[in-house]
Amino acid sequence: MPKDNKTIEIRILEAVNAIDHGIYATIASAARAFDVPYHRLRRRAQGGKSLFERPLTGRRLNEAQGASLKSWTDYRDSIGAPPKRSQVLIAASNINIALNPSAAPLSDKWVRHFLQHNPHYHIHRRKAFEI
Repeated sequence: MPKDNKTIEIRILEAVNAIDHGIYATIASAARAFDVPYHRLRRRAQGGKSLFERPLTGRRLNEAQGASLKSWTDYRDSIGAPPKRSQVLIAASNINIALNPSAAPLSDKWVRHFLQHNPHYHIHRRKAFEI
């Protein structure tokens, strides 16, 4: 059985297609023929979403909130005052609390992960202005 999810998903799509066209009578026989996990194939054959189609879990900010934070960061970069790590944390926490007042505060670890997942945003020291 392949280890990476993309290969498995391609095989599952082929297996679901074969089941729909009546080539395989049972899900178990299709799972064996295409070398995919039975339970994952069964869920997909019953109309379930794939791993790549499902919404992400464990995210502290939703897509709209993340876009808002990114646009704020872009604005700060455009005026020549890129935000510090602490400012990104405060802005993200305020965005998060605005829609969910009972949300737990974000941590420095969250900012580190945000910067790792968005490599075009990088924190650098501000340069002193020349007089």
